[in-house]
Amino acid sequence: MEVKNHVVLVRDGQDASDYLNQKGPHSHAKRPDLVFLDLNLPRKDGRVLLREIKENPGFANVPVVVLTASSWEQDVIEANDFRADLYLVKPSDLEPFMKAMKYVEDHCMKKIVPQGP
Repeated sequence: MEVKNHVVLVRDGQDASDYLNQKGPHSHAKRPDLVFLDLNLPRKDGRVLLREIKENPGFANVPVVVLTASSWEQDVIEANDFRADLYLVKPSDLEPFMKAMKYVEDHCMKKIVPQGP
């Protein structure tokens, strides 16, 4: 599998929020087509960020893949309640990780609506 898209990595939940809302150093950030989100982020919890993304009309249709170490049932339920598009527990080895990314490609990429330039 080859990544043909522009990937942006942010440091923590607050930085992700700033990126999405084009604040501070991210004032010229482009709207993402897909968000990978860890639930356990410093400065702003991923659960809070997921809720903010899905409650914002400008981002509500952006697919959010929760990719986290937590397999705790309550986290899965909350992610579902906040309309995460997919919940994946981070695989520890490369082969299962690549299979997970293929699954994301097959199930989330078709939801992406191309944005204008």
